[in-house]
Parts: sequence; structure tokens; C-alpha cells
Amino acid sequence: MERFDLVQRAYNELTESGDIKFLPDGTPDMERRIEEQKAYLTRRSAYYLTTEHDSNIGLLSKTSGNNVMGLSVDIVTRKTDGTFWDIASDNGHQAVPIDAGAQQDSTFPSRWVQPTKELAGLPANGGNGGNGDNGGDDDEVMAKLDEMQGQIEAGLHKQDLMQDQLNQQTQLLVQAVELLKQILDKPVPPGSKFPITYPNYSGRVLGFTVVLQPEPRQNP
Repeated sequence: MERFDLVQRAYNELTESGDIKFLPDGTPDMERRIEEQKAYLTRRSAYYLTTEHDSNIGLLSKTSGNNVMGLSVDIVTRKTDGTFWDIASDNGHQAVPIDAGAQQDSTFPSRWVQPTKELAGLPANGGNGGNGDNGGDDDEVMAKLDEMQGQIEAGLHKQDLMQDQLNQQTQLLVQAVELLKQILDKPVPPGSKFPITYPNYSGRVLGFTVVLQPEPRQNP
């Protein structure tokens, strides 16, 4: 990509600050910590790319799969046309920068996120800073972002549960209607007396009670 030197600059700063470092085998939560290193690199690189190269280049929202704070851990994208670059990978022990070349996805512009100093782990007054040693203000920002992500994920989970309940209730109601239809369409045995009265069916869907009242069949 153009200005890959800015990605390398971000990497050098983060290795100097200790936010990206070699993790030996057996390190607790090693996979998660490597993903966080890649996220640090991607957020810092995106900030430098948007402020020093192209203001349309930013981060990519990602709320499922590998993500940190609801953002992709390895992709920066251009909001005008969905061009994106994979700029972070790992060697099994730490994050490393890569230049995988440009690709394109037409859905990415709607998921574009503005890079900021806070996301990049840079102090407001300039300097390289570091994601682990930026002081209380940065810690507070990160804590709030984590809290917001947790609330979003909880809301999405609740929405999924409500949709599952609605699907189950709808399926039960459809089955009940089909059963009543079969009963009403069943031929009347010879010698049967009319009218034949069928019971009402009552069910609840979305908090409302739905009652089916079959008409009694009369003598021909």
C-alpha cells in the first residue's frame, strides 16, 4: 500500500513502548494478547494514515469474529470505495506489520470508523505514548469503550432471544391452525348428529392472546 512506512512507524513505536512484544510459549491468554497487539498496530496505523496521507482511510467496524472493541484487528479501509488493506498479522508470538496489497468490498464504506488519538493510544498533547502506559485518562477511555461494547453485545443477545421466542410462538400457532383445519375438513361419519361443536383454541403471541373460534357444522 502507499505509505506503508506509516504502518512501520506505528509498529516501531509500539515495540518501543512494549505494547507489541514477543510472547513465549505458555503465556496465559496468548491468542487474545496477540489479537490485542494486532489491534493496537491497526488503530495506530489508521490514525497516521488518515492524518498524514488520506483522510478517507479509517478503521473497520466488526462486531463478530476476531475483533477488539468492535473493530477489525488487521484491516484499514477507504470509505469512498471500499478499498481495504490487511496490515497486521502475527508469527505465533507477536503482532507484525504486513503489506498484503489492496482489495475491495462494497459493504465496507457503511462500516467505516473514524480513527482518533484515543483509539490509537496517543496522548492528546502529542508524542508516541503507548496503549499500556498512557495514564489515567487513556485507561478511563478504554474502560468506557469496553463497557459500551459489552452493552451492545448484551443488547444484540437479548434481541436474538426475543426473535427465537417469537419464531417458536409463531410456529406453535401455525401448527394449531393446521390441526383445527384438519378437524373441520374431516368427513362426518354416517349417523352423526349435528351441529358438531369444536373447542376454541387460545394462544399467546407477542404478549397478545389470540383466540380461534371454529363455526359449528350444521346438518346439510
